[in-house]
Amino acid sequence: GLDRAEAAARAASERVGVLRTDVAGRLATSGGRSVEELDAVIDEHETAVQAAAAATRAADAAKVQLARLRAEADDTERKLAAARATRESAAANLVAAEACHDAAAALVAEHRADFATVDARAKALRAELDAARRLAEAITARGITEERSAFASAALAEQLGNHRFADADAAGAARRGDADRASLERRIKVHDDGLATARGTLDEPGIATLPAEAVDVESAAAAERSALADRDAARGRQQRLAGDVERLAGFARRHAAEVASGAERLAEYEIVEKLARTVAGETPNTMKMRLENFVLAAELEEIVTAANARLRTMSGGRYLLEHTDAVAHRKAKSGLGLEILDQHTGQARPPHSLSGGETFLASLALALGLAEVVTGRAGGITLDTLFIDEGFGSLDADTLAIAMGTLDSLRSGGRTIGLISHVEAMQEQIPARLDVDLAEGGWSIIRQSR
Repeated sequence: GLDRAEAAARAASERVGVLRTDVAGRLATSGGRSVEELDAVIDEHETAVQAAAAATRAADAAKVQLARLRAEADDTERKLAAARATRESAAANLVAAEACHDAAAALVAEHRADFATVDARAKALRAELDAARRLAEAITARGITEERSAFASAALAEQLGNHRFADADAAGAARRGDADRASLERRIKVHDDGLATARGTLDEPGIATLPAEAVDVESAAAAERSALADRDAARGRQQRLAGDVERLAGFARRHAAEVASGAERLAEYEIVEKLARTVAGETPNTMKMRLENFVLAAELEEIVTAANARLRTMSGGRYLLEHTDAVAHRKAKSGLGLEILDQHTGQARPPHSLSGGETFLASLALALGLAEVVTGRAGGITLDTLFIDEGFGSLDADTLAIAMGTLDSLRSGGRTIGLISHVEAMQEQIPARLDVDLAEGGWSIIRQSR
């Protein structure tokens, strides 16, 4: 490690100084010694030189390792900050996705119920489909967030493994403060000075050719074991995350199938709803005509045809009834409208434009036309008796004569016509009458008059 390298450098520097002092002293005092003594001194010096060379090499290696560790520490610090930011962002996205997922699931559960009408069910299915879509989006967002989280975790684990840190806390603990960095700079300078001194010693004759010391592989083996342990831990995390991803993918597939099924049901209900609104005379029915009005319109046309045979005679050929299926104003339903065709002007006009007497004649014609159609539809059964209540008081003499003539023609054809009226002129034309008088006690007295 860095501390051992620096200690070795200091020891080497101190050893070189001691050796140089010793060599200088021995050279100064070598006069008069024997060859054997000088050989012994040389051997001792060679041993010292070898130790100095080993110390110098250790110092060089320590310096290189220190520079590399410093660069790796800076790079690791940057990558660790980026990885932490990515992990925090991924965690926030995951929380948001889970909240969205929970809200969507609650919304889907809330809309699972029975409804009384097609329209209500269709609206509920739309809400359910929207909730399912939001759920699918939340699931997709959650999958993306988890993929980002897994990628960030893998990148962090890779960087930690590359720099031989056990975990993120260990990498954070390895970060040096300003004071520690200044201290390391001073120690590096001392090391550089010692290294320069050692190199000067190594440059001396007889030292440069000395053999190198054996390499210590224990630290490398320890680093390898640590890296293998980190790799196994990362593989375990990867397998767990892969299982989570597979479960979420299955969940997403199931919900996608439910969304597709809900869309199909919604399409079916929309068709039924459209048909129901059309039958009810609502949008998209541009005619605003209910189905029953459509059926009755055909009946009304037949009644109008029968009524016109009477109205043409009673109106002197001026008026005819016409069936119209024009769209009614505002929210009124269409299909059973009537118009009056004025033969004098050649234009159609609304029934309320008729006078009171004309309106009575048109109503009487419709009633007689209805009676004839009902008789024709009843398989030969005839309506032998007709009762007409009021309406005669608003008629002038000519119109009253026309109405009575029409009723007389019916009576002449074998039908019994009952008229309820307070008009004296009309009562005089009725051959058989029933008079209803109010008694003083509050009850009524019926008597026959002729």
